[in-house]
Amino acid sequence: MGDATPDPATAALEAIRALSAGYLASLPGKVDDIERAWAQLAGFGWDVEAARDLHRAIHSVSGSARVFGLPAVGEAARRVEHLLAPLLERAERPDDEAVATVTLGIREFRNTSASAT
Repeated sequence: MGDATPDPATAALEAIRALSAGYLASLPGKVDDIERAWAQLAGFGWDVEAARDLHRAIHSVSGSARVFGLPAVGEAARRVEHLLAPLLERAERPDDEAVATVTLGIREFRNTSASAT
C-alpha cells in the first residue's frame, strides 16, 4: 500500500538526469583547469608531463561531452586534443605560432562550452 518504489525505467532516467546535471555543473571548472594548465605551459615553462596531463584532461572532456549530449563541446575539445598531440614530445616550449594556435583552440573550446551550460 505505501510502497512507492519507482519502476526501473523511471529510476534509470532520473539517475541519468542527475549525472547529466552533475556533468554540466562540473564543466566550467574543467574548462578553467584546462585554460589554467595551458597558460602555465605556454607562458611560464614547458613541461612534457604537464602537457600530457593537459592532453588527457582535454581527451576526457572530448569523450564525456558527447556521452552527455554535448557534441559541439566534444568536437571543440577534440580539435584542441589534435592541436596538442604533436607538441607532447617536445622538450622545449613550442614556437609562438603553435602556442597561438592552441590558445585560439582553447578559447573556442571555452566559448562552445559556455554556450552549452
